[in-house]
Amino acid sequence: MRMELLITFLIASFIFFLFLLLNIKTNHQLELQQWVVAPKIESRVLDRLQANVENKLSIKQEQDFFDTPQQLIERLAEKSLEKRLVLLTKTVTTDKEPSEAELLEFFKLNREDYRDNSLVSLRQVTYAISARGGQAYEAAMKDLSASKRGITPTGDQNPLLNHYERVTSVDLEELFGEDAGNKIVALASNTQSLPSWIGPIRSVHGFHLIYVEFFELGPLPSLDEVRFQVINDWRNSGSNLN
Repeated sequence: MRMELLITFLIASFIFFLFLLLNIKTNHQLELQQWVVAPKIESRVLDRLQANVENKLSIKQEQDFFDTPQQLIERLAEKSLEKRLVLLTKTVTTDKEPSEAELLEFFKLNREDYRDNSLVSLRQVTYAISARGGQAYEAAMKDLSASKRGITPTGDQNPLLNHYERVTSVDLEELFGEDAGNKIVALASNTQSLPSWIGPIRSVHGFHLIYVEFFELGPLPSLDEVRFQVINDWRNSGSNLN
């Protein structure tokens, strides 16, 4: 009898011990799960906080660099008003028609602006300021004087060609610059005998001596041929305000 009670007690104790062991293990697993899930939840919160901060920063940058809708409306209104004022001013100052006498006088004063392109064939030598400094002009003048005695000028190396065949006055402005191109045409048109060396003419490259082989001055159009252009120029020149 006692042996049976002892065996029953031992079995009950063993079962109770297993129950306690399983319960402790389960609680420990729950704690581990909570410990693993908590950082995940905290990480999500941090991600949301970072996203909110970045969103607010982006909105702040957009406000700093871009107009608000109200500012954009105000800016467009200002531009619209400015445009209307410009158009109104232009209408007031450009609708006036010149008389025939006024137009003819304006055309005579500015007739060179309407001349067709002249044609030039030339050779050129350059006396570079980068190579000669302040002596470039004197060297050009010396060689120009020597050319009268049949001595061909030499000059310095430069990015321009030595010879140009039948180029227009517009081409000359592109090659030598506007001022130098105009001076070449002016000197060539006033030269009594061709071919001849002329200059020195200053450009961005230095001082040039030009040997004009052929020159044909562009013809002047009649007023009727350029009437509309002359009227527009007269309006824009302010002559109609007198």
